[in-house]
Amino acid sequence: MKCRFIFPLLLLTALALTTYPRLHRKLLHFQSHRAAEATTAALGPQLRDGDLIFCNFKDQTTCSWMR
Repeated sequence: MKCRFIFPLLLLTALALTTYPRLHRKLLHFQSHRAAEATTAALGPQLRDGDLIFCNFKDQTTCSWMR
């Protein structure tokens, strides 16, 4: 009777452990994309074509641009 509950639990645990790195990577990509869009929207009026934006997305406060 215990085996009936242990096997699905082990299967779900294995599935969760194998998919976590992929989901974490997608979440980080999504968050950095949103931060980049917000930074570009905030700096948009000051930018011209060809300007480069450098941001530190770990603290999400330091941004600069270069003409």
